Amino acid sequence: RLLVGTLFTALIGLLSGPATTVALFLLATLLCLGAGRFFRRWLGGLTGDGLGAVNQVVETLCYAVLVHASTLETGLRHALSL
Repeated sequence: RLLVGTLFTALIGLLSGPATTVALFLLATLLCLGAGRFFRRWLGGLTGDGLGAVNQVVETLCYAVLVHASTLETGLRHALSL
């Protein structure tokens, strides 16, 4: 399931460009590792609420990166067409 989910996510990411995909994976991985470390120190382990919160933050981060990437691409296209 993890492999299928990762491949599906990579496919969606590649539609927005390889640099965006790499940025998404790196940021999401760093955020998850940092949150896991935080929850282990603070609570002694992971909880369902912690995992749900991390899921929501990662999802919001992905949306923000995709919006930023599309804005940059649109700006570059506009600048090159002048």
